[in-house]
Amino acid sequence: MKRTIFPVFLALVLLAAVVSPAAAHRGQNRLVGEITGLDAAAGTIAVQPRYGDPATVQTDSDTEFYRKVCHGGLEAITFADLLVGDQIKAVGSWGDDGDFNASQVIALTCTPPRNDDHISGVISAIGSGDGSNLIGTLTVQSRDGDVQVQVFADTQLYRRIHHGNLEEITFDDLAVGDHVNVQGAWNGALFDASQVIVMSSGGSGSPPPHEQHVTGDITALDSGAGTIEIQSRHGGDSVLIQTFADTEFYRKSSGGGMEEITFDDLEIGDQIKAFGSWNDAVFEASRVIVTSHHQEPPSGLDLPPAMPPAPKFPIARPHISLPHR
Repeated sequence: MKRTIFPVFLALVLLAAVVSPAAAHRGQNRLVGEITGLDAAAGTIAVQPRYGDPATVQTDSDTEFYRKVCHGGLEAITFADLLVGDQIKAVGSWGDDGDFNASQVIALTCTPPRNDDHISGVISAIGSGDGSNLIGTLTVQSRDGDVQVQVFADTQLYRRIHHGNLEEITFDDLAVGDHVNVQGAWNGALFDASQVIVMSSGGSGSPPPHEQHVTGDITALDSGAGTIEIQSRHGGDSVLIQTFADTEFYRKSSGGGMEEITFDDLEIGDQIKAFGSWNDAVFEASRVIVTSHHQEPPSGLDLPPAMPPAPKFPIARPHISLPHR
C-alpha cells in the first residue's frame, strides 16, 4: 500500500511544479499590474502583475475601457488611450492558452491632461514683463518639469495665510522658492495665469528633510488646489500638504483593513497620516491615510436625562461595648 501512495504523491508534486502561472490563477477573475507593452493591431496588453510572472491581456471589440478620474469615478476611454507604465486592473477570465481574456480594463493611473486648468510647484525663476499687459513671468518647477507661467495685469495674486484665508499681494511680493498654485490655461508651451496663490514662502523654516510622514488633524481643505492643512501633533505651526493626481487616499476601517477613498471624502477634523517628502515648507504626499474619522453628533437627537447622583445617607456605625477587666 505504501509503495502505491508514494509514486502518486510524487507525481502530484511534479505536476504542481510545472503548472503554468496562468493555470494557477485561473480561479481569479481579475489581473492587476503595470503595462509593459501594447499591440493595438492584436489588441493585446503585456502586463507585469504585482505578484508573479508577466502575463498577456487579450482584448476584443466587446472589451470596455475606463480610466480612473483624479477625484473619483471612471471615464470611458479606448485601447489607444492606454499608456506603457499605466497601472491597470483587467476583469475577465484566464484562457486555455495562458492569456487573460478581458471583458473590462480599468487604467488605475490618474494623469491629468496637459490642458488642465491649474499647475502647482515651486518658483525657480522670475522674469520681467513687456511693459504693457504682461507684467512678468514665473518658472514653476512642477512634478512634470518646468512650466513657464505668464502673469498679466488682470491676474489675481494672493498669499495664503492662517486657516486658508487669502491676502492680496502684488507681483513684486513673489519670490524664488515660493510654493504656488496657479489657475489658468495653456497657451502653447506657456501657461497663462488667471490666479496665482502663494501657498507657502520659501524662506519659512523647512522641517527636517529626512522626515517622510506627517500626522495631524485636518483644519482646512482646498479640493481645487488639492491641498490639505493639518495641525501637526508634533506641535508648532500647521503643515500644508500638497496632493496630486496620483496621490492615493485610504481610510482605516474598524476591522483593521484599508478602504480606498478620494480627496472629496476627507473632512475637517479627520485625523490623517500622510506619506511623501518635503519640498521646502510644503509636504508633497504620495499617500494619505485617514486614521480616525471625525463625526459630528447627530442633531436633534433626544438623549435620556442624566441620572441624578445617589443620595448620601449617614452610615450607622455599630456601637461595640468592651467588657471591663
